Amino acid sequence: MNLQWERRILGIRRRSLGFFVKNVLSYLQRHKDMGLLNVVVFSSRRGGSTWFRSLFDAVENFSYADEPFSNPRAPRVFRGNEYLFSELTPEIRQQALTFMRKMVRGDLIVNRNSRVKERDFWRKTGRLMIKIVGPKYLYPICVEEKNFVVFYLLRHPMANVHSIMKSGWPNQLYAYLDSSYFTHKILSEEERRLSKEIVESKIDFDCHVLEWCFEYASFFRLDAKAAEKVYLVFYERLVFELDSSLMRLCDIVKIDQSYLPAMKEIALRPSRTFRISHQEVKSYDFKKGLSSWRKNFSKEQEARCFEILGVFGIKAYSMGSDMPNLELSEGCKTL
Repeated sequence: MNLQWERRILGIRRRSLGFFVKNVLSYLQRHKDMGLLNVVVFSSRRGGSTWFRSLFDAVENFSYADEPFSNPRAPRVFRGNEYLFSELTPEIRQQALTFMRKMVRGDLIVNRNSRVKERDFWRKTGRLMIKIVGPKYLYPICVEEKNFVVFYLLRHPMANVHSIMKSGWPNQLYAYLDSSYFTHKILSEEERRLSKEIVESKIDFDCHVLEWCFEYASFFRLDAKAAEKVYLVFYERLVFELDSSLMRLCDIVKIDQSYLPAMKEIALRPSRTFRISHQEVKSYDFKKGLSSWRKNFSKEQEARCFEILGVFGIKAYSMGSDMPNLELSEGCKTL
């Protein structure tokens, strides 16, 4: 056996062992529903949801479930289809509710945090933080649950598109366009025409902007009454007004404010994709970093982005500004 194959086999064994250890360690964390508020955050890919959910790592009693509907234990209707937009039928509603209630009770351990050496690993937990990037159409059933607080994290479309393109990820327009319910119930005739034009053009930038618009439209048009019960979190405002936003977050989720210093420390911790060291982060201007995407796009691309947003009637962001328009937040409560 040559050296190349030996390395491949060794790599497979290491990954298998790591997967096994992770699953075993996750069972060290015992979760039991204590009647406290649980948190559900919906977001787009590269929308800041991992950073947002990490704030709760500092809070004792919180356990974390990452993309539970992509797990093999999820109901069969979601397996392999978690990103596809679907009509919220009574069957899907019931299966999703049953699945989430089992997680809250601790009957199911799904994609659980297993970092036992980290200080954010709690031996016993009674509250759940669920991150969902896939089936966002499930938010209406979440707001109906009295023990859930639901957030929707929104990031500037240009910043979001830049992050996705830098990661080399393809667009997921098929997840929406393959749904006749979405194309006929959510989109207008003009929006369908524009969508067809962009898909046929195969311009990567335009396709990603269109996907951002699809996510925005599907969330706010699916159930207007349910959307009003969601807390809309603007990524830029959370970064720019970190202290006041964290205090507001604690009030909403009923978190003791003694955890604020630890939450802020985690908020300033570099992520895995952040290209500066822990020492450099102390002097890094995060507010200035909000507009770092501008050096990668032209004025023409920015104009095209907001031309597409204009067709969808989206006014949450404006051309030339990095910050959101809070007064145009679709009637949602804002953080």
